[in-house]
Amino acid sequence: SDPRNTASLALYAALVALAVWALRGGGGKPGGRPPPASAQAAVAAATLVLPFLPATNLFFRVGFVVAERVLYLPSAGACMLA
Repeated sequence: SDPRNTASLALYAALVALAVWALRGGGGKPGGRPPPASAQAAVAAATLVLPFLPATNLFFRVGFVVAERVLYLPSAGACMLA
C-alpha cells in the first residue's frame, strides 16, 4: 500500500535482474564465459544488495531503523558499481 515499499521492491528486482544479466554474459557471446566487467558488476550488485536485505525489515523484523552501521558494506558495493 505504501509507494515506498513498491519502489524498494522494484529497485531490488532491477538489481537482481542486473546481476542475472551480468552472470549470464551481459551481452557477450551466447554460452560463452562472461566478460570480466560483467562478473565485477555482478559481485558489486551482490555486495550492494545482499548485506542490506536483513536491515530492510522485508523478510523479518529486526527491531531498528536503517542506520549507518548497516550501510557500510552496501556502500562498498555502490562504490564498486561506480
